[in-house]
Amino acid sequence: MDVGSIIQTLVATITGGVIVIATNWISGQGERKKAVREWYEQNYIAGGVDPLITYFVGLEFHLRSLGLNNRTELPNIELVPLEALTKTQVLLGSRVLTTTTLLIHEYLGNPNIVVVPSTAATVVGKVSAILLKLREKVLKAVPTEINNKFHQVDLSDTVASFKLIEQELNSTIADNLTRLG
Repeated sequence: MDVGSIIQTLVATITGGVIVIATNWISGQGERKKAVREWYEQNYIAGGVDPLITYFVGLEFHLRSLGLNNRTELPNIELVPLEALTKTQVLLGSRVLTTTTLLIHEYLGNPNIVVVPSTAATVVGKVSAILLKLREKVLKAVPTEINNKFHQVDLSDTVASFKLIEQELNSTIADNLTRLG
């Protein structure tokens, strides 16, 4: 065997090895990104936003059915999916949904406030609608933007929407309490 053949074989072997290593690395990166995206969806959507949508839709259904002579009790604050609320709070990077949820429960549970079921149902329906848009926005971001578990999707518009509801609830509660005092 001559030196040229040995060099050619050596170069081919090294090139083949580099290609295999690069392919494995690229494949591993893709698998890691896929795992992160699945974790993000599982943690923030399936474990966060989805249970809250279910909760608020149930609450809205209850409030709207009051006009149909439904006399079941309002859901207790302990029924709020707190883990989901916490995960969504982390996703939003804000306590605004937690505050909004507490205000809804204050409005519904305060014996000094006259609750108008249709008004309460409208507010709760707005929360549900915002959560549905949040879900859609995050699911749209997952395949294109999410590369690590710490990625923060820009949800400032969602936070602003919740703040408007928070202001609306604060105003409704204040108006009710002012009429009493």
